[in-house]
Amino acid sequence: MILVHSSNITGVGWIPSEINPALGTMQVLFSNGGLYEYLDMEHSDFQTMVESPSSGKFLNERIKSKHKFRRIEGKAK
Repeated sequence: MILVHSSNITGVGWIPSEINPALGTMQVLFSNGGLYEYLDMEHSDFQTMVESPSSGKFLNERIKSKHKFRRIEGKAK
């Protein structure tokens, strides 16, 4: 889990696709304890989010409308 700059998000993790390493699943751990996966993401979008001055704003503006997501249980990688 990588810590990020956000009042809403504690950290993010990356699980690469076995078929195409440029794609994968991003895990997002929210400050309220919710853990979500964002599917079929490009690694470049993940990297940009990690480096963003506000990862929460980046997620809302650039990720949520482009990618399917689901809430998951358990620990983030």
